[in-house]
Amino acid sequence: MFCYQCQETAQGKGCTLKGVCGKTAEVAGLQDLLMYLMKGISKLTTTLRKQGVESSTANKFIVDGLFMTITNANFDSSRFVSKIKEAYQLRENLLNELHRLGIHLSLTCDCLTWKSDKVEEMVFLPQKTRISVLYANYSLMGLKVWPPTWSTLTT
Repeated sequence: MFCYQCQETAQGKGCTLKGVCGKTAEVAGLQDLLMYLMKGISKLTTTLRKQGVESSTANKFIVDGLFMTITNANFDSSRFVSKIKEAYQLRENLLNELHRLGIHLSLTCDCLTWKSDKVEEMVFLPQKTRISVLYANYSLMGLKVWPPTWSTLTT
């Protein structure tokens, strides 16, 4: 687990075992996975938009999912598991719509294919593959330190 989402982060560097706010490693992993799945859904909706197709269902899902992950008020694991399962179904529906339009994407990103109904696997995938939103952003910035500390972010 790594989280520096709020002003309560441990010593201003981020929480690594359990959030000062009460967030567990399980919830942090589920949040990371939800963000990763929303990345895949966004790839699909971007492709659909190029064809003039808008998905209000996907748009609402993304807004709801982002809100769930940015607020430190929802640490209910079961709520995140439900949202992740909803993401699987939405992703499948969007892929079917693309196929109906004759568009067959190269599914090279796990965010477009990965699926498990086992909570243990949902929580473990972000740790195993470093799909954390934070990791993705900082690896793009060329940081070599993981998890990042406040000093690596401000230098």
